[in-house]
Amino acid sequence: MKENKAGSPPSILVLSNADFESRGFQAIVRGLENCLGESLPGLTFDYFSFAPKRYNYLESNSLRLIPHPWAKGSSETLNIFSYMVLMPKSLLKAVYYKLRPAKNPYRRYAALLHINVDCLNETDYGFSCVCLNLLKSWAGLRAFGCPLLTAPVDIGPFNTPVSRFLGRYILSKAKLVALRDELSYDYLIKLGLKPENLYLGADMAFLMPPAPPRVMEEVLTAEKAVKDNRLIIGISPSLFQMELGNIFAGSAADKPEIYLGLIASLADFAADTLAARIYLIPHVHPDDSRVCREVYSRMHRKDSVQVFNGDYPSEIIKGLIGECNIFVSCRMHASIAALSQAIPTLTLGYQEKYWKLLGDYLGQSDYLVDIKMPKAEDIQATLRQKLAYMAANRPEISERIKERLEVINQRAALYGQKVAEIISRGKPASR
Repeated sequence: MKENKAGSPPSILVLSNADFESRGFQAIVRGLENCLGESLPGLTFDYFSFAPKRYNYLESNSLRLIPHPWAKGSSETLNIFSYMVLMPKSLLKAVYYKLRPAKNPYRRYAALLHINVDCLNETDYGFSCVCLNLLKSWAGLRAFGCPLLTAPVDIGPFNTPVSRFLGRYILSKAKLVALRDELSYDYLIKLGLKPENLYLGADMAFLMPPAPPRVMEEVLTAEKAVKDNRLIIGISPSLFQMELGNIFAGSAADKPEIYLGLIASLADFAADTLAARIYLIPHVHPDDSRVCREVYSRMHRKDSVQVFNGDYPSEIIKGLIGECNIFVSCRMHASIAALSQAIPTLTLGYQEKYWKLLGDYLGQSDYLVDIKMPKAEDIQATLRQKLAYMAANRPEISERIKERLEVINQRAALYGQKVAEIISRGKPASR
């Protein structure tokens, strides 16, 4: 196994297009810690953070946050101008480190792990986003001189000749390209990548454990959460989803207000018809926390609602979701937090990734509702019908989720073994 001079276990550099503001991204990183830590005991991650001081509370024995080499301050995106500077700078660094290897501060790292979260789908995110993030992988490979690996994400389609060329060329330089859905795997095979460099794994967030019971008990006590014998239905609305321009396609009215009314009405239905206690759980703070408060203010059955107000890390959010019997989610990784605990989950989706990952891969197509349907009343009727069915058939739905999870968790765990094999070979990066 490739080790540093002190003979200690390997370290990996982690590069991403995101930072820890997203609880979904936190879950991916925690899942990676779990997964790779099992296969490579003692492994440490040095994560290039845009704001390491802001997120230093997330550091652990295996995760260290270091300043991002290409961005300063609190900026969490790299714009086109940044990349115009980044490309030649990376090439110059690569030449310099090649000539003076002793000066390369990154030579002790066993690999460069790039987490391209939600940015390599040109249909959803556009040409610039796809190309710039592919170039970031290439620049990291050149500048740092480590074997390039990717975390499991969905990739494709690339809709232009330029993006297809960049995708094929740059991804072929990686020692391992991991995917989290079968459609992405098939797409890259058609694009021309070699099967031996691809791995169909799973979103690493599945492997993040919730906070331990002792911590959850403290949180529930601090929040004055009421726990009784009633069915608990968790709902996690999303500010991002609320502000989308293409939701309720047939309505010209105030779409955020329609959205808030939709969620509040569904929560009232659950409290009245299903005799449920409602947990409003924000997945992103403070954005979704504000939406939860707005939903609460529009509800009639406020006596049946618990609004969680704390700014919690992803493990505690998953723990709160784990308190629910049924979960209604408006974010991908909120759905994963619930489904990974075999909780029947109703998801409001708006992008292809929901149907690829949650639908095809996890078998949850029957519990996905497209929020881009023209009429809000049709969405409401569909949500109520599905929620009532889930309440009546919870044990059966949960068992089917568990069957799927066995395959998902196995694939996710095998990703760690794949990475361990590559690191143990210690081959230099492709040039």
